[in-house]
Formats: sequence, C-alpha cells, structure tokens
Amino acid sequence: MYRLRYLFFALLTAGLWISFDAWSDQELRARLEARGVTTNGVIEAGEVHTGRRSRKTYSLRVCYTPTGGAPIRRDFEVVRPFGERVLRNGVIVREQCEVCYDPEEPTSALLPAGTQDKGHMLWPGIWLSVAGALGSWWALRPRRAAPAAA
Repeated sequence: MYRLRYLFFALLTAGLWISFDAWSDQELRARLEARGVTTNGVIEAGEVHTGRRSRKTYSLRVCYTPTGGAPIRRDFEVVRPFGERVLRNGVIVREQCEVCYDPEEPTSALLPAGTQDKGHMLWPGIWLSVAGALGSWWALRPRRAAPAAA
C-alpha cells in the first residue's frame, strides 16, 4: 500500500506532462494558423536515431529567415514519412522545406509537412492525471483504526 502512492504520483506527474505538451502544441498550431507566415527553410543537417525495437526517429536542423530578420537555426523532430523523404542513409536528399513561423515570435515554428500533431494526446493525459490524483487521494487518506478485539 505504501508503494502505491509513488505509482499514483507518477501517473499524476506523467499525465500533467503529457497534457501540457499536447496543449502547448495545439496552442502553437492555432497561433500559427491564425497569423503564421510560411517561408522556405534550408535543411542543414539531419540525424536518424534508432531506439529500442529498431524504432527510428528523425531530427532535422533547419535554417530559415523571417521577414526582415536574422536567420534562425532550429532543430525539429519530424515524422517518419517526412524524415525518409529528406534523409536516405544519413544523407540529405532534399535540401529545402517549408517552415511556418509566428512573426511576433519567430523562434516559434514548425514544419507543416513534417511535424507531428500531438493534440490527440490531450485527453489521455487529462484522464491519466485524474486517475493519478484520485489514486493519490486514496493512497494518502487517513486509515481507520481497526476495532479492538473484545
């Protein structure tokens, strides 16, 4: 019973983190949809990371220049189909891509064709947080004393 509180606290923390990540992604996408500017970016570098079970993730370093500003270099984690189109055997085969950025905050950007939408994780994160909060309450509530044997 004592160790269960750590599990529930971990569920609560993970749920909050997942929810916040999904919410901030949705907020960025909504902001870019409302006032985003699209420009061409140059793919300077790319990496393929192989994780457990041979799962591949792709990351790209893209340089783009906002209107009337200095060039910005930024790393993006991209979805597998886009990463496979850009990188083959670790070599960049496509040098340009579209970058959508916020003109008020040019470092807030995403690749419309390659960045994964995390918005679908908002509700699972909320439910995980609720389960963790309820479980934490249950694990930390005061226990009733056992009735004395007569």
